Amino acid sequence: MGVPLSIKKLSQENNRKGLVYSQAANRIPEPFLSASQQQNCASKHMNNKNIFLAPGAGQYVKNYEIGDGADIWLGQETIPIDNPHCFIGHSLGVNFLLSKKINTACTLICVNPLVKKRALFSLFIRWIKFLLFEGIPKEKLVPLAYWPSNIKKALQLLKIDTLHELQRFPKENISIIRGTEDKYFCTTDDVAVLKNHGFTVFEVPAGHDWNENIKNTVASILQERAIHNESTPSSSIPSSQRSCDTIKESKRLMLMNDPAPELSAEQRKVCLIDDEADVREMYTIALTAEGFDVISADNGDTGLALIRAEHPDIILLDLQMPVSDGFDVLTSLSTNKDIAKIPVIILSNTDNEEAFKKVGTFNTRFFLVKALTTPKKVAGIVREVFME
Repeated sequence: MGVPLSIKKLSQENNRKGLVYSQAANRIPEPFLSASQQQNCASKHMNNKNIFLAPGAGQYVKNYEIGDGADIWLGQETIPIDNPHCFIGHSLGVNFLLSKKINTACTLICVNPLVKKRALFSLFIRWIKFLLFEGIPKEKLVPLAYWPSNIKKALQLLKIDTLHELQRFPKENISIIRGTEDKYFCTTDDVAVLKNHGFTVFEVPAGHDWNENIKNTVASILQERAIHNESTPSSSIPSSQRSCDTIKESKRLMLMNDPAPELSAEQRKVCLIDDEADVREMYTIALTAEGFDVISADNGDTGLALIRAEHPDIILLDLQMPVSDGFDVLTSLSTNKDIAKIPVIILSNTDNEEAFKKVGTFNTRFFLVKALTTPKKVAGIVREVFME
């Protein structure tokens, strides 16, 4: 399997390009998408009529450079009669979309949603702090003449019970993106509430405002869910065919690929430990299509029991889990000589310096950020570790 090296932490600039972190060889791995490819991926979705974007408070749609949409803070509130395949809402833009009772069969991407109910005074203080410490460039905001009516609109949208409305959607149709530096509106408390209700949250380096990391993550989700700007008008497609069942679509796309060369029977067992059922299902399908045998567990304790019983060849490990987390699993592995040498690939949305340093002290080969990769690409990394 090769001797593991100290973990390689790529620069923040490279992190924006969707790179992975590797300690499996004396090299920094190539990005899954180059800077130009990722730019092309995001550009492909600009003005896409199948994507409707609702901007955050006081902002223009043009700031986002992805999808079509309406300048709701300029008084444009009409959503196309033929529902787009995907809706993207940023901050109060999520509330706007939910107030319109959009089609729950479509994909909904929520960026820094306002989940917890807060008193108006508390929200006002948070807004002042946000403007002082993070801020929004003046050119991104609509003219001041619109702000009196926009304040009334914001107060109306704040009455929306975001969490209740999100629960109308199938969980697999929702992706939630949160900036790890958002200290004002979508905080760690909000993330805990969302996860407790079974939602998947992608955490990326960003504040509350939209940035390149968020845009690239959205573009990756759109790419993974195959939401393209089709030439066939959506109005000519029956609504039943326009349903965005993302799990089934991901399965279809993965299984369409040519099968990979077979692995030896002695070296193909992968143990996948992740607390989210949808994640386990998608990655199991991708790995099985590549010729691996997959065993899985939904928490660290169950995963350790499975590892001791089955002795897998590779472990795919999430870090944030109930009962015992990924760090607990790594610690237990390191203290048991029978399983200590099994290589581990981290697959998590935990994306911070402390986590990188901590996992680097264990037998970890790669640190993959879920929001910046796909099941197919992860299967390729697993194969690469097998071939060392």
